[in-house]
Formats: sequence, structure tokens, C-alpha cells
Amino acid sequence: MWSDLAVFEVLCRKQSLKNVIFVTTMWDQVDEDRGSRIEGELKEKYFKGMINQGATTMRYDGASDTTWDIIGKLYARC
Repeated sequence: MWSDLAVFEVLCRKQSLKNVIFVTTMWDQVDEDRGSRIEGELKEKYFKGMINQGATTMRYDGASDTTWDIIGKLYARC
């Protein structure tokens, strides 16, 4: 059975994955060490294949500056 992420990866195709940003949230609710460990697990277990094909990750901590950083990165990829 296919996972949602596997279907997403197939739908995006390799050439489009460079436009994908996985945004991790709740950084304002966890300490840096725990958050980094969880983020590493997500990257290794779920996002690795797509990251290897050009997708990236960013952290969202609830701040408006972070929101604009994410939007800016998306805009730069267009």
C-alpha cells in the first residue's frame, strides 16, 4: 500500500521536487535538541528520497519573519 508521501513523490516527479519545501512546525514549543532529533528522524525516515532529488526542509517557529523566509524561498524557486 502506498503512503501519502509516496503518492506525493510520484505526482511531483523528479524535476519538480526541487520546488518542494517540507516545513517542520512547533519549533516554539520544543527545545532545540529534541526538535533537531525529531527533524533528523523525519528527514531520514520520510523525506530522504525526495531530499536526495532536490526537496528541502525549513523550520517554522511561529514568527512572522520565519513565514516570510519560507515564502521568499518558495518565490525564489519560481
